[in-house]
Amino acid sequence: MVATPSNSPVTGSSYLYVIGGDSSASGKPVATVYIGVLSAAGAVTGWATTTSLPAAVHSLGAVIFNGTMYVVGGSGSGNAPVATVYRAAIQSDGMLRAWQALPSLPFARSYFGFGINGTSLYALGCDSGSVTPNDSSLSAKAISDVIYAEIDVHTGNLSAAGWTANGNKLKKAVSKQTAVVAGCITATRPAQPRSPTPASTPTGARPPSTVPRARTRSRQRAGATCSTTPRPGTWMRPARFTSWSWAGTT
Repeated sequence: MVATPSNSPVTGSSYLYVIGGDSSASGKPVATVYIGVLSAAGAVTGWATTTSLPAAVHSLGAVIFNGTMYVVGGSGSGNAPVATVYRAAIQSDGMLRAWQALPSLPFARSYFGFGINGTSLYALGCDSGSVTPNDSSLSAKAISDVIYAEIDVHTGNLSAAGWTANGNKLKKAVSKQTAVVAGCITATRPAQPRSPTPASTPTGARPPSTVPRARTRSRQRAGATCSTTPRPGTWMRPARFTSWSWAGTT
């Protein structure tokens, strides 16, 4: 995970995070969170620890959105999957504030693909059983479902709806895979009232409208990279997966 001035309130430098993880081949989770300072050339110039996770986990999902780090699921003691979801605000020096609990996943899961698009978090596939990190076989408890939750950009919490199952699942059950969420969204800025009718409007002239107009702007264009961090006062319409197709051999 990397915090930069474009996705966080950090100043002067960008920061690399190592979150939890496994300290043995058999699966011994840790709660430590390390933060590394990145130079302009991309090298890590030093490591420090920041606020530890509320519980030790490995094989979790994590993203940074709008100055906040989100940590989802993972495997805890005995490699048992967990359903917990937390968030922590990132400070200007890259350090994390206290972790806050968010609505849990529908069920415990680990080894899933995880990402964000617009204001929505996505968890794709997973293993719902206890699996060691170095197990290369597909567990009988691997699943193909996709779930998502929308972030309230005003509070940083998840919306009241919590986690929702996507109508279309993956083509097959997967675990220990990588997911890349890509695409563009439509940003809608709040309406701005137009200037009131001036006192000097000539008799019989049509006064300017005072009805606010909402303005929408599509960010989809060839070769464009879409930001997932909304500008102040902007709402983003989240995407939903409607179908799946194979892009290559797995």
